[in-house]
Amino acid sequence: MPTGVIRPMWGAWVALLAATCLHVAADTVLESFDGFHGTGSHVEAQSSWPTAGWHHSEQRRNQGDARVPNLEQGAPGKRARFRQTSEKNGPIFVAELCRHGDRTPISVFPTDPWPIPTWKWGPGQLTPIGEAAQYNLGEILRNRYQPPWPMNYTLHAVRARSTDVDRCLMSAESQLAGIFPPGSGTPHALPYEWQAVPVHTAPIGYDALLRAFDHAHCPRYDQIMARRKEGKAFQTMEKEHKDFLEHVGKLAGMKISLSNLYIVSDAMVCERAHGRAWATGLTEEVFVKAVNLSDWTLAQMFAPGPEERTPHELARLTAGNLVQRIKELMLMAANGNDTVPMFQLFSAHDTTVTALLSALNAFDGVSPPYNSTVMFELWEKNLGDDGANDDFHVVAYYNWKRIVLPGCQEESHCRLGDFVQGIEPIAVESEVAWAAECQVLDTSHSDGVSHITTMFVGLVTFAVGVLSTYLFPKLLAAWRSRAQYIKMEDVPEINLQATVHEGTGAV
Repeated sequence: MPTGVIRPMWGAWVALLAATCLHVAADTVLESFDGFHGTGSHVEAQSSWPTAGWHHSEQRRNQGDARVPNLEQGAPGKRARFRQTSEKNGPIFVAELCRHGDRTPISVFPTDPWPIPTWKWGPGQLTPIGEAAQYNLGEILRNRYQPPWPMNYTLHAVRARSTDVDRCLMSAESQLAGIFPPGSGTPHALPYEWQAVPVHTAPIGYDALLRAFDHAHCPRYDQIMARRKEGKAFQTMEKEHKDFLEHVGKLAGMKISLSNLYIVSDAMVCERAHGRAWATGLTEEVFVKAVNLSDWTLAQMFAPGPEERTPHELARLTAGNLVQRIKELMLMAANGNDTVPMFQLFSAHDTTVTALLSALNAFDGVSPPYNSTVMFELWEKNLGDDGANDDFHVVAYYNWKRIVLPGCQEESHCRLGDFVQGIEPIAVESEVAWAAECQVLDTSHSDGVSHITTMFVGLVTFAVGVLSTYLFPKLLAAWRSRAQYIKMEDVPEINLQATVHEGTGAV
């Protein structure tokens, strides 16, 4: 075997060993950047959401004006399932990835007439506009999927997972409030019978599910991005728009490149949404071009390219864990697993949406607007009158427009088996495996990275993991215990007669 192949393999084995030890020692798996692009920019401040029913045209003909199919309840304790004849149809599981709602700028440029203190909610925070839009989205989902969703919250009805960022957490809460509006909660519990719904998250920098591209321990992704920014396509784009970038830089009072142009375009998007005037010289023409270039830069974070070792490497690193999670939930739902929720919400960023769409080969090159959604519906269709021959299909939408999934030939129902097979090259079997792939650097380019560096990264990860999660706490506990315990042989003999105080007799 060529040494060029053997060397990275050594690093892979070391990294896999390190990741496994980390997993066992901590008894957890690392989960949860907007990247060098930040949070992205977009022209639309909000998306429009259709309120049309969810049946196919054939169903509408068969069922008249019926808005939802009939639901047969299974045996007590069993998952509620759709059992259909040819006249009945409906999803048994729904997963949604949603971008947060309208927010304030994360950062502004020096000449911006609206510095951060003028945004009373703070930098990068969800605004009332964003809250309202997410609440409305929740209402639409409630009308679209209820039933089979219960009118009241239960453990296995809805689950929510968000990045550990305020605007995403608040967006999830706002959307859930629309799904379970006041009056749907337990009587005499909260005011207005409001229903509290848990939202789960993971620390920033350690969210391998929704922010894998911003993970603190994925040097391979960082290597790909560094090479891409130095590559021909990026450098050519920089040269072609050099005059424009310098012009925007003078207007903004800072050096502007493709990598930070989003600071200007994003601030302009936020200011337009709130009726605020732009800085002097920033015209509509500048705005449109800045947004288009920012969109192009966003796409470079996830688009396949020559920097990859395999055609799907970048997709696996940035969205492989999320694709795997959605697949697992669908398979469990198809098998009648009672612990799978009927609806799984993932609340995240435009970068997360772009990563998933790019992995599915469905990204249109435009930064996802606020409130953008990628919906996955798992449908069950009974082909026989005796309840046998269940056939499961997947339908996916991006902002309510159907998308063709990998392994499928059309936008209509895609067989679950075909979908699972189609995403096989993208899905990563576990976050431990993902962590190992993140550690294997490419040594085929002379960028100063050798196989020794690759092995060193794996060994350091292993050592830090063991020390921080196992050995260090034990050593600290032992040291504290030793500090509080004094061996008897170290205590000098006490002369009781010498300690008796005159006149008191006290010892």
